[in-house]
Amino acid sequence: MFKNNEFMCVVHYAHDGGGSGASADDAKSIASGVMFNVPEGVVVTDAHVNVSTVVAGTTAIEVGDGTDADGYVTSANVTLGTVGLYVGSGALLNAKIYTAGDTIDLAATGASSAGAFEVVVRGYRI
Repeated sequence: MFKNNEFMCVVHYAHDGGGSGASADDAKSIASGVMFNVPEGVVVTDAHVNVSTVVAGTTAIEVGDGTDADGYVTSANVTLGTVGLYVGSGALLNAKIYTAGDTIDLAATGASSAGAFEVVVRGYRI
């Protein structure tokens, strides 16, 4: 990633996933964990979740980092039981410059029994 370049990271999740999250055919399982690594000097400007197949079992998800678990997408922003696009409104959007490398993480409540969604995070490097 070069200075001033914008980036977009899409991570796919599915109930029966077990892959890297790079595509719908290689989706991660719906479970808490690291989505991707963020290098120093990054600002996240936008985050959203696209529920492509109704999620059952998992009752809530959040997207954030080690300092704010729902800093990008709060559980109140996403209705996992309804297909649709949900825009994140966490406190870290446009508000944090990573002064050191970190991770963007998904926190999931409950074990899924069905469903799929994608998380999209966009930003730029200073």
